[in-house]
Amino acid sequence: MSLTNPESRWWNRDQIRRIGAYLLWTLAILFTLIGIPNPFVGDVAPLPVWTEIVMVILPIPMLIAGGFLHSFGIDGETGVRTVGLPLSAYIFALGVGMIVGDLWSGELGQVTTPGMLRQGIGIAVLGVLGVVLVEWPHARSVRRGDLERRVDRSGVATTGAVTRARGYSRNYRTVTRITVRFADTEGRESWASDTLAGELTTGQRVNVRYLPDELGRRGAVVLSR
Repeated sequence: MSLTNPESRWWNRDQIRRIGAYLLWTLAILFTLIGIPNPFVGDVAPLPVWTEIVMVILPIPMLIAGGFLHSFGIDGETGVRTVGLPLSAYIFALGVGMIVGDLWSGELGQVTTPGMLRQGIGIAVLGVLGVVLVEWPHARSVRRGDLERRVDRSGVATTGAVTRARGYSRNYRTVTRITVRFADTEGRESWASDTLAGELTTGQRVNVRYLPDELGRRGAVVLSR
């Protein structure tokens, strides 16, 4: 028991936790960019050995800690982006560090590691690909969410008949994947599919709300019981 509201303490504030997460992620990327090139330049490396070790090893736990902080800073919500984006940025920084280290070695007259430049480029490209694979589904989800909110605000309401129903269990609750046939404002038959809670059967009527001008887009039709 406490007479002080726990949320009033600065370390319990969501904004502080998110800022801490971004700070850890930023430092992890900077450490990687600074620390990775040095092992490739031999005795003339400007950083002490212990500093190199810290900067090469420390980013991984910093990325993980940042993920936890960010999750706690959004009421425990987690997502692929929370892990995927920082990890992809780290992989990109790792590749860039290898490229810089290899080029730096050559400028200093040292023997470069065979294939290191190609490996660095490949790893950097992999990091960029990771960002794309994380952001593309997220962007699609955001666009679909915006479209569904438009449907809720200004969509046309009607009803449709279930033409196909397949029930299964999700999180120990019964849900049904259905396909519904309905007539749009011009009398044309249209179909939409969604998963609704509970058990539904073929022929059952459900509520349909849609945007007539957006029927070709996923998310332009919202089904409900």
